[in-house]
Amino acid sequence: MLRDKPFVYTIGYGAGHFDDLIVRVRAEPITHLVDVRTNPYSKYQEDFRGESFAARVNETGLKYVFMGDSVGGKPVDESVWTDGDVDDDKLRVAPFYRAGLKHIVNAVQGGKVLCLLCGCARPETCHRGRLLCHELLELGIDSRHLMVDGSIMSQADVELLLPPKQHKLF
Repeated sequence: MLRDKPFVYTIGYGAGHFDDLIVRVRAEPITHLVDVRTNPYSKYQEDFRGESFAARVNETGLKYVFMGDSVGGKPVDESVWTDGDVDDDKLRVAPFYRAGLKHIVNAVQGGKVLCLLCGCARPETCHRGRLLCHELLELGIDSRHLMVDGSIMSQADVELLLPPKQHKLF
């Protein structure tokens, strides 16, 4: 009998609300909601702002964990930026990013069921689908993306939606 690869869930709140997000998360055996936003703040969604968001998550019985400082999509470390944009190739090898990935892998291997949270509703438009979960897959951890419509998208399906990588000409 073949066993599934270990995996993480991911979710993006998009234009949704806290209660809707929690319903989707609680439908799965998730133990930890891992915030992978660089800044745990939403300009448009009051439900997802800072410490009040973390407290509300913990009140649901889930454990809130902030990891945006290590695996967030807009790192403060200027060494991973090129011409005003995050350079995914530089980020992939940055020590802080690799340490964050290792922390996620260790948690999953230790039996924790993680759900990586970001603001983007669709994983193919977010760093969690195009970079973070791609890197986790390379480390033996698959991903299941919880979609707004209640479906679950595989990382393989997300990768089919990603545009081909373009190199800058100048």
